[in-house]
Amino acid sequence: MAKGIYEKIGELAGRGSSFVLCRVTAAEGSTPRGEGAVMAVQPDGTAIGSVGGGKIEYDCISKAREMMGGALTDGLGDDRNTETLHFDLYPDVSDNEYICCGRMDIELAYVSGDDQAIREMIAELVREHRRRKVYIFGGGHVAQALVPVLAGIEFAPIVYEERKEFASTELFPEAEKVICHGFDRLGECISLERTDFCAIMTRGHTDDYTVLKQVLSTDVEYVGLMGSRSKRAILFNKLTDDGFGEDDLARIHNPIGLDIGSETPEEIAISIAAELIAVRAAEDPKDTGKNGGESSPDPELKTGGLEGDPKDEYWGDVAALFAKKAGKIPADENV
Repeated sequence: MAKGIYEKIGELAGRGSSFVLCRVTAAEGSTPRGEGAVMAVQPDGTAIGSVGGGKIEYDCISKAREMMGGALTDGLGDDRNTETLHFDLYPDVSDNEYICCGRMDIELAYVSGDDQAIREMIAELVREHRRRKVYIFGGGHVAQALVPVLAGIEFAPIVYEERKEFASTELFPEAEKVICHGFDRLGECISLERTDFCAIMTRGHTDDYTVLKQVLSTDVEYVGLMGSRSKRAILFNKLTDDGFGEDDLARIHNPIGLDIGSETPEEIAISIAAELIAVRAAEDPKDTGKNGGESSPDPELKTGGLEGDPKDEYWGDVAALFAKKAGKIPADENV
């Protein structure tokens, strides 16, 4: 079973290991990671998590090892237990290697084997950032491709399938849980919460509908249904006949996933994962917004096109750039 970044850091703290916890405490403009991103640096320099990659991360790891070296040889006083690194990422700053157009503060806190206070803080971080559950109904090819993708991007995938041969931990080693039970009796095994995600991809229309009407009876936030628009019309008509209203139907993402022209199970898995990331990011722009934080890029920077000097222009929204590349936006239209 895959574990999330916070869970791994929590395990370090639980074992009494010493490490340096790096946290983005402030992010302004366009930054590689937003406020709240974390990384744990161990004495040998290996890291769990990320606070931005590249030189930012290299500087944090170097400072963390320096802090731990001092702790091992001299002992750390209270004034040396925590340090904050400031990164100015605007390209017009003298001798600056960055072109992100933002600023970041990263706090580094030395966690010793007997520091109970900071361990309790880490335990609270683990609880606060518990991975969001994704219930995948159906254990077919797309589910098998989707589970490892979700496990790698801080979701907790749970597979629910009534066929024993497709409800196997051997098929889904990275799933949080695999449940083998009837699709008509979800409530006997699971209790859906509002913040959960549901991806419905059973072997046929009948089972899809059986799951769908039960899921829509809860306040679960995301309901994705795999299948064509003709399938959608059939199931929506049945839902309407069974008393579900327009608000219920509007909750359903169908076809499931972002439209990236996916065809194979592996491609469909990527499109679904991308949509779940987008939904999660919209709920928490502080940590995963497109600019890495709540703030917009510096308003004095111009909105540029696809070409140009990054020192003079902000390159605009990444999605719009891809749209231009794909020919969906005229080449001479600014984004």
